[in-house]
Amino acid sequence: MITSSARRLLGSAVIAANLRGQRGVPFLPISKVEGMRDARIRRTVSYAARYVPYYRRMFRREGIDPREVRGAAELDQLPLASAAPSSP
Repeated sequence: MITSSARRLLGSAVIAANLRGQRGVPFLPISKVEGMRDARIRRTVSYAARYVPYYRRMFRREGIDPREVRGAAELDQLPLASAAPSSP
């Protein structure tokens, strides 16, 4: 079992490893920032559809193909997840 100190240290290491690439974001062209945002959305939706049973069932039930979610513009078309998901 990982102790809370080790968990905090690991979390700090993850943040430190990703911080370097984030410092320049405020100075990038908006189109570049939007492209980065949309790529992250695609990765998150793909991950949820592949590894999270709740979202896999929800996408199937709602007839949503996760590969068609290309970015922020499609997020408003996704159903909201409730705090207490119901069983399929």
